[in-house]
Amino acid sequence: MSALPVRRVSRGAGTVLAWSGAAVYPVVVFLTFSHGRSAFQQLEIPVAAGLTVLVLSLLLRRALAAHAILLLAWVFAMVSLPSGAVAGLLVLITDVSSGYIAATRPRKVSVPVGAATGVLQAAAVTAFLNADEILLMTILLAAAVTYMTGNSLRTRRAHAEAMREQATAQAVAAERLRIARELHDMVAHSIGIIAIQAGVGGRVIDTQPAEARNALDAIEATSRDTLSGLRRMLTALRRDDPGAAPLGPAPGLDDLARLAEAAGDAGVAVDVRTSGEPRALPPDVDLSA
Repeated sequence: MSALPVRRVSRGAGTVLAWSGAAVYPVVVFLTFSHGRSAFQQLEIPVAAGLTVLVLSLLLRRALAAHAILLLAWVFAMVSLPSGAVAGLLVLITDVSSGYIAATRPRKVSVPVGAATGVLQAAAVTAFLNADEILLMTILLAAAVTYMTGNSLRTRRAHAEAMREQATAQAVAAERLRIARELHDMVAHSIGIIAIQAGVGGRVIDTQPAEARNALDAIEATSRDTLSGLRRMLTALRRDDPGAAPLGPAPGLDDLARLAEAAGDAGVAVDVRTSGEPRALPPDVDLSA
């Protein structure tokens, strides 16, 4: 058996064992505090503490399920041993869980969870401890403060992510502007050289054919260098853009018949009529047409 299937089996077995421990956690907590009426020197105490840490760690995977297990377990604890210490643990542990959900989940999920947690805490303490208004207000205030703290962390994290995306977009825009300037400078310089050489060649083509040939050679070399530079730059840009279309010749009026045929295959009736003699058009006009 290869290492990868063994690792997957081990991970799956660990997950099953973790959630099995979480499933029996409410029963263990109930038995622990039920035995604690006479003494806390029982084996269930370290087991319950370890399972508490386990369920809290499961918040990283399934926060809502782990939070529900924590609430159920500590309400069971209040049933088995109504006391201020148990009520404090109920509020502390479930508020930590609720705050984590507020920090990692959207408001449409965290608000109902936070409200239900506070109400359930207050109801359990009222039912089993006959709490006064001050204690109830303290429990509800603790739940609210925990939720606001977690929500503030989530908001700050979302704001930081938005700022990073904005900074990235600005960097991309600045880089594109720099490339556009370089393209403009390169093309303008090359076109200027070509225009000068063409003017020189045109003036001396009858009297100094050698100079005219040199001018044409310079025009050819400049044109090739410019095209090579443009091709390298555009190839690099298209490599960075995974959605870019493949390179190919620009379409023109010569492709009109093929376009009409494709439209006809799609079920659209197209009639192409040509009048006059076809003639060459500038590339930009041909593409626009």
